[in-house]
Amino acid sequence: MTVSLRHPAHPHRPPRQPRTPELDKQHEALESGHPQVLGEFLDHLQRSGIVLARWADDDRDVLYEISQDNNRLLGDFLDIDLDRIERERMALLRWIRATHEWNDARAAAAAGTDEGEADE
Repeated sequence: MTVSLRHPAHPHRPPRQPRTPELDKQHEALESGHPQVLGEFLDHLQRSGIVLARWADDDRDVLYEISQDNNRLLGDFLDIDLDRIERERMALLRWIRATHEWNDARAAAAAGTDEGEADE
């Protein structure tokens, strides 16, 4: 009997969970409550008509409004890479899918059927 998996994995071991250091860092920051308070403050500034701006690199008489959204600003402040977080989330999703497929293949093997066999 052959058990087929779409993702290469050892048939006797489930897929390995990916490491997620950036998501872990974000989780710790969220647990602290700081991002919530900072986000509310940034929202307050925006509602009050106050904008964040920076000086032009070549002209100290010109200010440019910062166009980053609040999540990106908070990520920069907390040293959290939002792009890396998205990659880690996608890796977790792939791992969850592979784990489900691995479990389904094991269950099919234990039941004595191949994945993809039609019930008669």
